[in-house]
Amino acid sequence: MDSNVLAYAYDANSAFHLRATAFLTDPSFDYYIATKNISEYFAVLSKMGEPFAKA
Repeated sequence: MDSNVLAYAYDANSAFHLRATAFLTDPSFDYYIATKNISEYFAVLSKMGEPFAKA
């Protein structure tokens, strides 16, 4: 999974928010995530100015 999908799902103002949320909540998929994706997710959100605890 690409970490951008997680960031788009988090950011309600993103143009891709609805698509990312629909993708992540689709029960027909099994998702696997690597620690690298998690670290990239936190890096992107910190650049957006989001507090770590909220992310």
